[in-house]
Amino acid sequence: VGTDPNSADDYPFRTTQNTNYLCSDSDGGSDYNVKGIITYTNPNDTQKTVEDKCDNGYLVEYYCKSQSDASLWGNAYGQTFITCEDYGKVCSNGACV
Repeated sequence: VGTDPNSADDYPFRTTQNTNYLCSDSDGGSDYNVKGIITYTNPNDTQKTVEDKCDNGYLVEYYCKSQSDASLWGNAYGQTFITCEDYGKVCSNGACV
């Protein structure tokens, strides 16, 4: 993955707000040390949540997409996979600790 987990520039907080997509992230999308929860609504859909999680040794970090990306890809959120070991940590309960 190779990005700085503490850099807000790498994974800036994004809130997508328009008539079709709504999304918010409890950890700002950039804090790998905190388990975050995405709350989102896609067009013609009800509100749903998805939580950061550990999967096969990786942290699955969910984040809100920008408005243009949400419209382009048809989904309000995305995900990235983080290897916590690269930062001297392990993945536990949706965070690098």
